[in-house]
Parts: sequence; structure tokens; C-alpha cells
Amino acid sequence: MLSDLGFLAVVGFATFRLWRLLAVDNVTASSRSRLGSGFLGFLACPWCAGFWLSVIVVLVLWRWGDIEWVQIVTMIFAVSGLVGLLAAWTGSD
Repeated sequence: MLSDLGFLAVVGFATFRLWRLLAVDNVTASSRSRLGSGFLGFLACPWCAGFWLSVIVVLVLWRWGDIEWVQIVTMIFAVSGLVGLLAAWTGSD
């Protein structure tokens, strides 16, 4: 079983990957071209979209996982921060 830090890393990387799939990858380019410019700007921002993707990911884990309520709030902000940092580190920011 993963430690808490290991679990956070896995969830953070998974969320980063989800954001990148939606906002950057070529496989979703045609879908993105149909979105309005305001939403595209939101989606292109890893800090903005990363936060909301983190909310979704953590809530899904909370619903079907074994995570305490206090950890939910912490995980949302930690995962969102990790998504933004990873995006900046990879030049996707």
C-alpha cells in the first residue's frame, strides 16, 4: 500500500495527466476547437482548470475510496498545486 505522500503523488500525476489530455494533447485538439475562447482560456490555465479537475478527482476518490473529510480539503489544494507546478515544470504553463 502507498504511503500518504506516495498516494498524493500518484493522484497529482494522474490529475496532471488528465489536465494535459484535455488542454494540450493533440488527441483532443478537434474537441477543443469547438469550445468558446473563454473556456479555452480557462482550460489552458493549469492553475484554473487544475483546481477544478482536482476537485473532481478527489471527490471521486472520496466517494469510492476511504478518505477522511479533513483530508478531502487538503487533498484538493495539494493536488491542484501539484498540477500547476508540474505544468510549469514541463513548460505547459
